[in-house]
Amino acid sequence: MPLFRYSAREVKTGKLIKGEIEGDTERLVRQALKNKGLLVVEIGQFDKFQASKGEIKFSLFDRVSYGDLAILTRQLATLLDSGFQLVFALNKLSAVTGNSKLRAALVDIRERVERGVRFSVALSFHKKIFPDFYINMVASGEHAGNLEYVLDNLANYLERQVELRRKVISSLFYPTIMIALSFVVVLVLFLVVVPQITTIFIKEGAKLPFITQVLLTISNAISNYWLILVAVVLALALLLANSLRDPSYKNKAREYIFKIPLLGDIFLKTDLSRLALTLGSLLKGGVTLVNALEIASRVAIHPKIQKNLLEVAEKVKEGKLIAPSLEEEGVYPSLFVSMISVGEQSGELEKMLIKIADFYEKESASKLQTLVSLVEPILIIVIGLIVLLVVFAVITPIVEMISILKF
Repeated sequence: MPLFRYSAREVKTGKLIKGEIEGDTERLVRQALKNKGLLVVEIGQFDKFQASKGEIKFSLFDRVSYGDLAILTRQLATLLDSGFQLVFALNKLSAVTGNSKLRAALVDIRERVERGVRFSVALSFHKKIFPDFYINMVASGEHAGNLEYVLDNLANYLERQVELRRKVISSLFYPTIMIALSFVVVLVLFLVVVPQITTIFIKEGAKLPFITQVLLTISNAISNYWLILVAVVLALALLLANSLRDPSYKNKAREYIFKIPLLGDIFLKTDLSRLALTLGSLLKGGVTLVNALEIASRVAIHPKIQKNLLEVAEKVKEGKLIAPSLEEEGVYPSLFVSMISVGEQSGELEKMLIKIADFYEKESASKLQTLVSLVEPILIIVIGLIVLLVVFAVITPIVEMISILKF
């Protein structure tokens, strides 16, 4: 029996549902869905061609980054604001996009829009590229008739996210180089310096001190068993990566990270900034508060915040305010809750959320800079101690040999 893939909305709630169903013909499948209270938006027989078209596999180098999505959104917003039709804009952008995965998605989206499918629905077929908050904001823009305005807000949001990531990466670049160089220095000391010097002492029949013997043992272990050590490290890395695929392990790991002094505070402030910016952008784009909270829960990293936002969404449905619900959890800083409360009372919650995002973005950047400034002296001290240890291990037998020669 043929398999059909469909996109439909519930007649009562308007909720979009996608799925697959078996049926002899498209007409019978449409009737079956209608009997279930669903209004078909799009339907088609699912075969190998459709699978290859909608779910093309690409290499790692063809992944679509936030930067690619930000540029695409900015270009699309500009074209629509200039008076071009959506299909024309999608066609032009698919022709100039360098990323093969994004280009294939744009071609598919354009074809669906040409067939009468709504832009937001067409985007939902490519959720690996376009996240939920993106699709929901586009849907709200279509409903309100201001798609170019919503896309402009989306572009602003994505550009800020890209800039935040760039700042974090640039801040961590120097410490990463320092750690790598420190690792190389330690390897050179243990694999070259220590063996060569201790070999001289062994030939002379000198008795090696305990510390020198320990360093020589470590050096021999690294030199003789480096392949096994590399295999063990890789196995542990793969085991960790596989464990983090399990949501429960991933949440536990995140909870531990948030408890680390200074580093946990940086992650929390970054998470709050991203959360506030996402909520503010969604509300500004016309998404309802309940939907915005549900989407923001998937953007948040902190496990307790993820869970709490879904609970807050349920309380908002009951007519309750956000701030008291956030305060009950105890995860959010009092300033964050106070600013949310002021935004609710003044009726300008989306503007206050953008201000909160700005504030915590600057706070996290400042804390990160403090952490980075601490890394350099700590690394210098660690490397200095290791070098001092090696020098002590080398000097001690020399001093003993000189003492023996004197007497």
